[in-house]
Amino acid sequence: MIFFSMALALSGCGSEKEDPLVPPVEPSYDAVVPTITVVEKGDVTPSYEMELQLMGYDRKRYKYSLAEYTELSETYELEVEDVLVNVGETVEEGDVMVSFHSKVLDEKIRENQLKMNEAAIEIEHLKVLQMINSNKDYSYDIEKQERDMNAAALHISDVRDTYRRLSMIAEADGVVASVNSIVQNGYIKPDTDIVEVVSSKGYYIAPKNSVGLDFKTGEKYTATTLVSEYQLEVVDTPEGESSDNVYFKTVGVENMIEKELTLKLELPLQKDVCYVNERAILRKDDHTYVYVVNEEGLCTAVEVELGERFDENVIVKKGLEGGENVVLQ
Repeated sequence: MIFFSMALALSGCGSEKEDPLVPPVEPSYDAVVPTITVVEKGDVTPSYEMELQLMGYDRKRYKYSLAEYTELSETYELEVEDVLVNVGETVEEGDVMVSFHSKVLDEKIRENQLKMNEAAIEIEHLKVLQMINSNKDYSYDIEKQERDMNAAALHISDVRDTYRRLSMIAEADGVVASVNSIVQNGYIKPDTDIVEVVSSKGYYIAPKNSVGLDFKTGEKYTATTLVSEYQLEVVDTPEGESSDNVYFKTVGVENMIEKELTLKLELPLQKDVCYVNERAILRKDDHTYVYVVNEEGLCTAVEVELGERFDENVIVKKGLEGGENVVLQ
């Protein structure tokens, strides 16, 4: 039975030669049998998958709490007037997305509008009287009517502010991701998502050090989700952003709401190369190793240099020749 210790500490570069820092492991009766795979050699067409993130992604869900709903329905008897947004449309901070009408608030507006009209008529009347009889001073009465008129205008402004406060307002620029059908049918439920808005900087990004490929500005690629496919174009680093990332913009689709996209690249054919299941790779202190099992069943740590990945495999550029038995981690 072969003994294999997963807790073996690597403190130097392993090789197939005996290394006092990484000695071969002798058989033991307390052993665990490792799973072995063979290092393959041949022609391969590697592919590369990378996950792209929508830069600055934030998904805001708009809803009314129970207290807010009570104020809407009981205090002001508000009813949905209009849903002003649709899925896929852009909104700007401050835009009204759902508006309401209220008999209570509308009546307050009508009452104060009537007061303003009556005060305006009375002011005109007093001015006429002043012209007819210049000996009589109507300035106090005119000022009183003007104060009443201004007070009524202020009340109307307060009611309109209340309307706006109770309306559903976009808190940031973004794209409408969903609109609940209940509000489209004229109803509101407390603590239920009504509108969802996705905000972002409009770019998909991936760190360059995780890509390992040379992307050039203007190159186009295809990226996917589980159900959709999008065309992307490599763009220059936006002003003020880090040059450590690769930046992509969608082609033909401006208002993206997908948080992640998968970009899969097929790389050129590589002939007569070694490759192994990626589960055989052990990483330690910026070095990569495999455990090679010799004919006697001893495991030796061998440092390797890796190339591109494809499927569940990785190309081994240095350290192995093909045909070796290695341990899967």
